[in-house]
Amino acid sequence: MSNRIRTLEDRWRVSFLVNNYKAPEENGDEKDIRVPKCQREWAWKNKRGLQKQQSFIDSVMNGYPVPTCILNRTHLRQFEIYDGRHRIETLYRYANDRFAWNNKKYSEISDTEKDRFNDREIPVTIMEEATSNQLADVFIRLNKGVPLKDYDLFWANRNTPLVSAVERLVFPNERLSKSLGGIKLNTRVDLSHWVALVHGLNTENAGNISTSYIRASDNNGMYQEIHDNRVINGLNAVVELYERANDLYPANDTEKRRYKKVGKITAFFVSDWLNAIDKNDAIQKWVHIIGRLRGENRDAMTRALTTSGAQNLTCEKIDTVIKQVDNYLTHGISEDFSSIDDEDDDE
Repeated sequence: MSNRIRTLEDRWRVSFLVNNYKAPEENGDEKDIRVPKCQREWAWKNKRGLQKQQSFIDSVMNGYPVPTCILNRTHLRQFEIYDGRHRIETLYRYANDRFAWNNKKYSEISDTEKDRFNDREIPVTIMEEATSNQLADVFIRLNKGVPLKDYDLFWANRNTPLVSAVERLVFPNERLSKSLGGIKLNTRVDLSHWVALVHGLNTENAGNISTSYIRASDNNGMYQEIHDNRVINGLNAVVELYERANDLYPANDTEKRRYKKVGKITAFFVSDWLNAIDKNDAIQKWVHIIGRLRGENRDAMTRALTTSGAQNLTCEKIDTVIKQVDNYLTHGISEDFSSIDDEDDDE
C-alpha cells in the first residue's frame, strides 16, 4: 500500500472560511469547517492573545503572507482543521465583532475595508483519504522542532483503540466532570491523564497509569483490546471516591479540579481499589485521605503522597507511596521520600 497522501492546494476567500466555520460553542450541523474533537482549547487569550489576533488581522488587511491552513476532508463537504484553527477562528471572531483592529470592530470599518477583508484569499491544503497513522505523522512533521507534549502525541493518535476509548468512556461522563469541579473532560491538555487512567483500568495494572506517550506505546499498547466493563467499573469507583469526598469534605471547584491529575490521588487509589477484597473499604480509606488533604494536616498528608510525577509512575513507586500513606495513617509519621515533578501536569 502506498504511503502517499492525496492533497489539494487551494486558496479560499475569508468570507467563505467565516461563513462555513463552526465555532466550538455553536450547535447544529450546517457548518462544514470544524474543530476536531480533542483539539486544544482557544489559547489566544488575555492581552497577549488579543495582540496576536490583531496582528493576524493586520496581516490579512495589508496583504502580508499568512501561513497555510491544513484541513482534513472527513466527508464530501466537511473538513476538520488540522493546522490553523487559531487563524480561522480569529477571522470568524473579527467578522463577528469579538475584538477591534485599529480601534475598530468589523461593523465599524468602511465598506472598502470590508471588501478587502472578505475577498482576501487564504492558502489551504486539503488532505483526502489520509489514514489515522498518516494524520498522526502529519501532525508530528508539522510540529518538527517544536517540543511536543505527551498530550499532543496522544491527540495525534486519537484514532487508536486506547485513545478512542477515552473519547467513548471518559468524555461523556458527566458525573466525573461534576466531581472534579465541572471540568471539561475533552480538552487536549488533559488527554494524557485520561489515557493513563483508561490504560491502567483496562489492564488492571495501576503501574500503567502513566502520562508518558512512550510508555503507553510500548508493546503496541495504543492498540490493545479495550474491555469496556473493566474501565467503566473503575471510572465509577473513581467518581464515587470524589463524590463522597466532596460531600464529607467540601472544597471549591479549583481545589476539586486539581484531582484530574492522576499522580495526585487517582493512581494510588486505583492501585488500592484493584487489590482490595472489600472495594468499599478502599473507597472509604481514600475519602478520608482526601479529607486530610483538605484539612489542617494537609502538609503532612501531602508529604506522604509525594512521588516523582505522573509520567514516571510504576507499580513500585505506587507501592512505595501507599506504604508512606499507610505509615502516616497508622503512626502519624510523614517523611519526604522524594521530590515532586509535575512538569507533565499542565493546569
